[in-house]
Amino acid sequence: MRNLRISTWQLGLAALVALTSFNLFWHLQQAERSGYYAQVAVSMAQSWHNFFYGAADPMGFLSLDKIPGSFWLPALMVKLIGFHNAAVVAPNGIATVIAVVLIAYSGRTIGGDLVGLLAGFLFSTTPIIDAVARSNEPESAFLLSMSMAALFLSLALTRESRLFLILTGLAIALGFQQYMIEAWAIWPAVALAWWFGIATRPWLTKLMDLAISGAVSLGVSLAWIITVWLTPAGSRPYIGNTLHNSPWEMVFGYNALGRFGNSGKMAGLHSGAVSFKTFTPPFSGHASLIRLFDHQVIGQISWLIPATIVAIVYLWLRHKNPATVLAFGIWFASFAAMFSAVSGMHQYYTATLAIPMALIVAQAAVQMVRNNHRGWLASLALVSGGVALLALKLNPGYLRWFPPVQMILAAALVALWLLRRRFTRIKTGLLVCVVALALGITPAAWSIDAKNHPSFVNPMAGPPDSYTSKLAHHSSSSGALTGHDKNDQTFSKPKISHAKVLDWLKTRPHGGILLAAFGADATAPYVILQAQNLLPIGGFNGADPVPTLDGFRALVKKREVNYVLLNHFIGDEPAYANWESARIKRWVLQNCHKNEHPPQRVTLYYCYSK
Repeated sequence: MRNLRISTWQLGLAALVALTSFNLFWHLQQAERSGYYAQVAVSMAQSWHNFFYGAADPMGFLSLDKIPGSFWLPALMVKLIGFHNAAVVAPNGIATVIAVVLIAYSGRTIGGDLVGLLAGFLFSTTPIIDAVARSNEPESAFLLSMSMAALFLSLALTRESRLFLILTGLAIALGFQQYMIEAWAIWPAVALAWWFGIATRPWLTKLMDLAISGAVSLGVSLAWIITVWLTPAGSRPYIGNTLHNSPWEMVFGYNALGRFGNSGKMAGLHSGAVSFKTFTPPFSGHASLIRLFDHQVIGQISWLIPATIVAIVYLWLRHKNPATVLAFGIWFASFAAMFSAVSGMHQYYTATLAIPMALIVAQAAVQMVRNNHRGWLASLALVSGGVALLALKLNPGYLRWFPPVQMILAAALVALWLLRRRFTRIKTGLLVCVVALALGITPAAWSIDAKNHPSFVNPMAGPPDSYTSKLAHHSSSSGALTGHDKNDQTFSKPKISHAKVLDWLKTRPHGGILLAAFGADATAPYVILQAQNLLPIGGFNGADPVPTLDGFRALVKKREVNYVLLNHFIGDEPAYANWESARIKRWVLQNCHKNEHPPQRVTLYYCYSK
């Protein structure tokens, strides 16, 4: 029998997959999930119509405020195995493990086995990636698409292949179905690397390559928007968080231009004839040149930023793989600039920045070892250790022993440099392992500890953020989803048993809609319990005009709606008094009867029209 030999690459990749999987799936039942996004997965699983249009409620009144690509896999999981935590959270972990493998293969394509394994390690130990992978927030699927783009781009540039360039465009288009224009932000890197990094192809051929790949990518990117736009409004859900029920407005207004003009608020942005809603998450500090080193962000993604800059300079001076250095260097610079400029963001938006950083740093570090460039290697380790110490200063006491250990490892590399020890006396693989720890031991510790700080409001690694904790407490007090019972159903901290509320409603006279409530967070616990005939008035946060006051009164008149839940309502502030949901609430208070003996202390009004 032929002896089977396991290569370093195979063994290293298997270890990388095993360790990443263990970290992401261990005690997954303790992971917290967003009630709203769980409701979306359940709602999309009800029908293929809901699935395609991204319905945010089972009856298909409203859609998500984004293209629903990130939720297609969770919806399929719910459809196949029913609803429980694994159905909506595990897809993120699965996507992340696959992304780690793709990044490792990208690194291997660029610089060989050690580059691939080091890139996979650096990527897998990025704290925010692991934190969001243990949630159901719509980031990990996008990260998978961008990892596919990185692999195809690496193959396109190293093989000078038009086919792989087209596949890169398709991967970007897949990412567009998840995070919209953020995916397109890769195109400058792709185009400039292909144009300036490929010297053997005539300029006309390169122009044709980019034109074909760009056209394919653009067409696939816009396919969902165009299909929804051509669908009559009455035959699909209302497009969430838009003023004009338009998918174009949702993608290029609310989720694009609207993210750069307003911080932490919901508002209307007016510029001449242009009008759309804006919203920016109130996390990650204020836009600035040093935003990525803010205390809310630095421990999530920023560990390798200085090292990446050092690595780019080194590789450029060495003229090593100029096309891939150009590609991932521009990717890094454009995304760093975008995340520094956006008005507000969840920390997990920055996760894609880890892709170019891991690939650039891994390539440079292995080259430094192989070429005995000890000074460069020491610089790479020292700047990474410096970020670790800064993160410790901004998060006092958190995992405080790891930054000093990381600096000790960096000091060891400095000593090798000063003592003029040749790296050739040390096995290359062993030294790369030491370099990996000198670059990533502290972020690895943050990544492992991320499971101890779950958050359904704003997943992040490191010590709990006081603002996030405050939002989580507010959400749980108003009916959002937090802890789990033995049946893995999620209930709110005030101990309202939503199942008992449903049972009570089903025994009372009601129309086609069992319960109307203000905002999708209020209906989420009931949707998860498989109640399908619910009306989330105003959509995600009460801002959408669905239904209008006249439409709601018509539903009451036709006895389609009887019971209205008033426990939860976003928009009581005077600034939102003209929202349709606020007008409906005032009408309910004036024209409906409060139930004096409601189940589970919920606030229910009974509406009846003779």
